[in-house]
Amino acid sequence: MAGLTVGAAGQDQAGRIKKLEGTRASKRGEGERFRIIYPPGFSRENKLTPVVYALHGFGGSMESMEQVWKEPCARMGAILIVLQGSQNRERGGFAWSGAEDAGAMIDFAQGELRKTYRPDRFCPRVVTGMSQGAFATWALGLRYPGTYRRLIPVCGMFKANTLELNKPLTKEESKAMGRWHVYVMTGVKDKQELVSNNGWTASELRRVGAAVKAPFMEKGDPSWGLYQVIGHAFPGKDAAERTEELTRGLAFVLQPDKEDERNWSAVDAKWREKAKWMKGD
Repeated sequence: MAGLTVGAAGQDQAGRIKKLEGTRASKRGEGERFRIIYPPGFSRENKLTPVVYALHGFGGSMESMEQVWKEPCARMGAILIVLQGSQNRERGGFAWSGAEDAGAMIDFAQGELRKTYRPDRFCPRVVTGMSQGAFATWALGLRYPGTYRRLIPVCGMFKANTLELNKPLTKEESKAMGRWHVYVMTGVKDKQELVSNNGWTASELRRVGAAVKAPFMEKGDPSWGLYQVIGHAFPGKDAAERTEELTRGLAFVLQPDKEDERNWSAVDAKWREKAKWMKGD
């Protein structure tokens, strides 16, 4: 895959959790850094319930991501976990100190989730982020291609030379990335470097066989028009239109490949009956 590189793919994820000892779990209050939102009708017996991890942008908060992602996740029957950066900014906002800060929070939140609900290891996991959170989404996927393979970056810049990703793809990494599902949301009125960067990344991912949809650059796509009138923002002229597009993106990345179907069938032979994201597709 010309141009794209990865690094630290074998890093021990447990090592990231240690930095977060003492972080509050899902209780509201000072020090809270994540929140778990279960979908309507959630059943702890459904071990293949999707889990969506949402990362806010610079100066944002987990509340902002809960507001935009709660309804799409409810429609798809997915658990939503919103996460908050470690750096305090002005006016009550927060920022991520880096991609590993976001990765550590995902690991920690996953550990807390498993105290009361233990999803199967094959359950679909999605990482999405806005702006700085999308930068972290790209970085985590490229650093850990076998772990994070369902991605929805929204207005996120990816620059190989700024992510400390300094090794060409190995055969194993190329194979892992070939199973990716990525829905790229980029407003064409955003910084042109970011727009072209996301288009290039989408094209490069397709070269290794990943399933990628980038409606901002696909004129025949039904969502193409949403991205032609916005810059650094979520798509849609109002909340209803935004929810429809986010739901579409989530449904796309949740689609299974053949290996997923084998694994999910082994876990639950009736998984299709419970998979809301498959209905109507």
